[in-house]
Amino acid sequence: MKPAVRTATVFLVAVMMSLAAAAQSSSSAQLAELNSLKDKVKDPDTRTRVSAFHRVWMIALDSDSSDVKLLALELMSEPAGSASDQIRLPAVYAIAEVADSTDDASVKSKALASLRAPMVSGQLPVRIATIDALNSIMRSATSPQLSLAGLDLLGEPVRSGNNGVRMPSINAIAHIALAANDPRVSSAALDLMQPPLESEALIGGMEVRMMAVVEVQRIGEATSDSTVKAKALQMLQANGGNSGWEPEAQHRATEGATRVQNTMKPASPLANSAANTKVSVSSTPAGADIELDGAFVGNTPSDLTVAEGDHTLQIKKSGFVTWERKLKVSAGSTVHIDATLSATGQ
Repeated sequence: MKPAVRTATVFLVAVMMSLAAAAQSSSSAQLAELNSLKDKVKDPDTRTRVSAFHRVWMIALDSDSSDVKLLALELMSEPAGSASDQIRLPAVYAIAEVADSTDDASVKSKALASLRAPMVSGQLPVRIATIDALNSIMRSATSPQLSLAGLDLLGEPVRSGNNGVRMPSINAIAHIALAANDPRVSSAALDLMQPPLESEALIGGMEVRMMAVVEVQRIGEATSDSTVKAKALQMLQANGGNSGWEPEAQHRATEGATRVQNTMKPASPLANSAANTKVSVSSTPAGADIELDGAFVGNTPSDLTVAEGDHTLQIKKSGFVTWERKLKVSAGSTVHIDATLSATGQ
């Protein structure tokens, strides 16, 4: 190595070591200051408490250290769970800002845990603010584990009898599922949609149910997982025939089911070419699963477009014996199937 190059290399290493030492020294100082603020963020004097909280907030945002951010979030948990909106509301938004200031999943996870107390608060404004903060954090969440943790936080508000918190929760659940694009997350999101679908509220009940229908449809259309699609489809079809629902809500659920089912056809044994056959499938009782060549393609009654050739059709419903037929279809024809299912044990 030439002397000039060697000198430059040594200088660069020295600079890097100096910067690392400075960063370590800065983090140590920030951690020490945060520890000195632990009692002050819980001080009964409002001015002292607010001042200490804002200092914790600024330290967390100014630091690149995950350790500093984690300790700051720990200190913010107490104000976030406070009974005073004067400090609780800014604490909720501060937690989201700290989580959004890093890609470290452990910091985001700690932030989500810090939002649990305000999420179940008895006061509507702070609950709405917490859902807003959760939405902010989840926009940059990259792992299914974080997405599932976010959904877990929304379990209580989505079951709430207060539409002011339940409606934004429904929307937040769908956003998490659509952003994650993971079958586990989408399936968990659909599970959380069941309580609003079952809402019997006299005021706003239909609005809640309609909103849940729309989001179930969106999740069902967006996922590429056939099991999740089938789950969304079954939820919509079940409520499309729900006699306890308003006609408008039933119609919207049926329409949603059709749209989800349409997205299933390209990935199934159903045809995309001109050489196809229309197969109308119904059953007694209705609402049974239809499987074509082992793939779920809808529920009875349904009209299917099936490729020319040999196929196996199965119709399944819990409590009934599976109905099965071999089909040999030719292009351009129409086939009507009406299966009568026998109860198990008969």
